[in-house]
Amino acid sequence: MKKFACLASCLFGLMLFSADSNATQDSPWNLAFELGAENDSNVVIEDTDQTSNTDNVNRQLKLALGYKHKTQNNTKMSANYSYFNKDYESVDTYDSDIHLLNVKVSHKFDAVKIGIAALFVDSTLDSEDFVQMKQISPSLSYFFNKTNYFHGSLNLGEKDFAHDDDRSASQRGVSMNLYHLFNGLNHYISAGFKFKDESAIESEYSYNMFEYKLSYVYRSRIFDFPSKLNLSYRLQKRIYEEEFNDDIGDFRHDTRNQLAATYRIDWQQSWYSEFEVTRNLNESNLEAADYDQTKFGFLVGYKLK
Repeated sequence: MKKFACLASCLFGLMLFSADSNATQDSPWNLAFELGAENDSNVVIEDTDQTSNTDNVNRQLKLALGYKHKTQNNTKMSANYSYFNKDYESVDTYDSDIHLLNVKVSHKFDAVKIGIAALFVDSTLDSEDFVQMKQISPSLSYFFNKTNYFHGSLNLGEKDFAHDDDRSASQRGVSMNLYHLFNGLNHYISAGFKFKDESAIESEYSYNMFEYKLSYVYRSRIFDFPSKLNLSYRLQKRIYEEEFNDDIGDFRHDTRNQLAATYRIDWQQSWYSEFEVTRNLNESNLEAADYDQTKFGFLVGYKLK
């Protein structure tokens, strides 16, 4: 955790050093604080196939700090740090803390934008070190016109488990998203595809993942307050063919469906609230990964820019 904090400080320092006197007059900093609660019908830890088979309520706390800078030659730089805590009412072993740092640099050439992003994640479970992840993602975006654009990226990463080294893995993948804008970012749809090859130390946990996603976003005003509706559907298939799974007497195969809806309202003086409903329908020949899950969440946040 200390190494992560040191890395975060160094990267933020680098971003500050990169900023020059030509920055815009708007503050490059933003700060957000959120408090929320969620009802979870089936508390799970997806990374280790742990399923509680019981419903529970959790309290959520999130703190996010961001910095962004745009130069006069169309280069953008940003650094974002967030801390997320989830505290369950009666299943303490599922309590978690997540530290996340994301650094991005991009440059736009007319209709083409290239960039690179670095992601660092450090998480604990039940107050003990759980998993660390590092990922670097070069990307390319192409703007066909004012209403359609494409974004694609390569994703190269590593995932290290503190107490289950057999699951530690290297990750290679590609993601592609196509956007159609009806009214800029106020109203659009997107279709996405993602492929990931995860190679774990123990080949039983290695898999190939294919993911397809559809999203719909609509911003409007309700009683003169800005609001945002986000609807999405995700289909994910995981194929484990590296090693025969002795627990199920077969090669493992997972199919995961997710439906999600989020509605946000921005109130006066930087306050906002958000409602979220998520429905997961997972099918697997491994019993621990074969489950349904419904989550209802509500949060109140404050954002200072």
